[in-house]
Amino acid sequence: MTLMYFIVYFGTNITYICTTTCGCTTGWTGDTCETAVCTGGCQNGGTCTAPDTCICATGWSGASCTIGQ
Repeated sequence: MTLMYFIVYFGTNITYICTTTCGCTTGWTGDTCETAVCTGGCQNGGTCTAPDTCICATGWSGASCTIGQ
């Protein structure tokens, strides 16, 4: 007898139900797709909060927080 199981995650970044490996929507990563991916990274203390969206630390701006003010 074979026992099958499914892991189901409920969240906005999950694309489908999985049996062993789950897939995240583009721009998200992690076991439960909770980590945003910023392609160029967020520099100088910036934080990636959504796909390719950095929130820059005070004194920095730009898509990857590389422009000093």
